Amino acid sequence: MDPKDEIKQRVDIAELVGEYVPLKPAGPSRFRGLCPFHTEKTPSFHVSADKQIWHCFGCNEGGDCFAFLMKIEGMDFPEALMHLGKKVGVEVARYDKAETNEKRRLTEINELAAKYYRKVLRESPVAQAARDYLAKRGISDALAETFGLGYAPDAWDTLTLFLGSRGFQPLELEKAGLALRRRDGSGVYDRFRARIMIPLCDQHGNAVGFTGRVMPGAPDDSAKYMNSPETAIYHKGRMLYGLHLAKQAIKREGKVIIVEGNLDVVASHKAGVEHVVGSSGTALTEDQLALLKRFTSTIVFSFDADAAGFKAAQRGIALARQNGFDVRVAVLPADAGKDPDDAVQKNPDLWRAAAAKTSPIMQYVIDRAVAGKDLSNVDDKRAVAALVMPELGQIKDVIEREHWLQTVSDLLRTDIDVLRRAVPMGAEGQ
Repeated sequence: MDPKDEIKQRVDIAELVGEYVPLKPAGPSRFRGLCPFHTEKTPSFHVSADKQIWHCFGCNEGGDCFAFLMKIEGMDFPEALMHLGKKVGVEVARYDKAETNEKRRLTEINELAAKYYRKVLRESPVAQAARDYLAKRGISDALAETFGLGYAPDAWDTLTLFLGSRGFQPLELEKAGLALRRRDGSGVYDRFRARIMIPLCDQHGNAVGFTGRVMPGAPDDSAKYMNSPETAIYHKGRMLYGLHLAKQAIKREGKVIIVEGNLDVVASHKAGVEHVVGSSGTALTEDQLALLKRFTSTIVFSFDADAAGFKAAQRGIALARQNGFDVRVAVLPADAGKDPDDAVQKNPDLWRAAAAKTSPIMQYVIDRAVAGKDLSNVDDKRAVAALVMPELGQIKDVIEREHWLQTVSDLLRTDIDVLRRAVPMGAEGQ
């Protein structure tokens, strides 16, 4: 049987579409939901499980499993064929298209490296300290397996020799971000050494890069985290750590929680909070928000009890608002530590409670602004307004902005028209 036909036979199109679109039964082997390709309030998007097709009566788009994946993920046909083939266990012949072939090779290298690092962590005596460290952090073997955690030995060429024995050339290892060229030009050596390895996967679960965490006791000048460089398949601004594991939970919960570190995501899964992705310490980008938009319209930012996290996330918050997201906040209590990883190590219930109790971003801003202030004092009132008004200016929706203006007016006991005039110029016309 032709691989394309075999894949179509094995793929459950309702299950595939359901990874992106909440579907409800609409008859025998039929489902419907809101179309992901145009804005609508009444479901006109239909999926036929027995015919293995989908069609939207609103925008007239439709097709099979390949057409759906190509449209929603922006893939070309070879990429969709390879992805679905991997998903259902059908081997697909390689395509000669140069760019596709190079990306496939780089993905193969990273996937093989992830398996190598994983095997070292699981079985090698040289990884005993790494196993002990993970156990001390409460990361079980099962959790390490879920995230593919591994270990890079403290040596210069173990990975390059392994990948070379599998037919990959030194230049390919460089392009994959796993090897560096020696200064004398005589060959390459391993980029990652003596580090716990965290595979960075795309939204489909393919390893495209790595973060290496230094081991305790390393020299003081060692970077705590080392990331893969930008490659043809790894772009930091387009990645969200753990998204491939969180997609179903995000849809189920109707929201996504953004945390900073990769180990925050791992710890969150340990606590049973799975609708979480990591921003890897950077502000959210347009590409990352476009990815999230496929699964939810509500973003929850996680902050600790001080204001540092909010300040660092302000650019991403503003961008999320501009892209139409409902932005909310989950705040860790003061005794929980500085991040979800700390909280889970102390008591998983601390993080579970924070993740469950979210509040609108403006409520968080107002609470932060009035904390410790004497609202009968004109200087403190001015200080609160100076903090809150710029954030109000970011709100596009007039009704929402008026709601928060009224809240601030009541708090400061100041006429709402006075506050309205204090909103930064430009917000009123948005």
